[in-house]
Amino acid sequence: MILVLYFQTKSISGVSLHSLICYLVVYIFRAVAITLEPGFLPEDASGDWFYHAMEFSGAVICIVLIVLLLKTQQYEYESHFDTFKCYFIIIFALIAALVVRPRLSRVPWMNLTWTFAFYVETFAIVPQMMFFVKKVRWVVKNREE
Repeated sequence: MILVLYFQTKSISGVSLHSLICYLVVYIFRAVAITLEPGFLPEDASGDWFYHAMEFSGAVICIVLIVLLLKTQQYEYESHFDTFKCYFIIIFALIAALVVRPRLSRVPWMNLTWTFAFYVETFAIVPQMMFFVKKVRWVVKNREE
């Protein structure tokens, strides 16, 4: 949706780079897990190709958005609002996945990969939400002045 919005408005203002990085990590690790361990794929009529396509296309879209944000739209990137860093989420998710993970695969690192992706996904929206909160506070403060 963000990419569609960019093509319509030619602007990527208001998007958190750190959320995009988190989602890129999610797509990459989940794609690795479902590619190397078919047991992580759901059993349904859509076919395994669909899940692979969604994970890989999600990663490509995140890469495109990150490049747009850092290269062509850097003048619109409001880094002063994007202060919740993605590495906090990634480190927390890795520690959590090392401690608590299911045993869906016989290969331990595959269980770690799968679980890590889901833990990152759970908190990936936090930088974007913090971005909005800081921006709204700034707008309200400037209206009062």
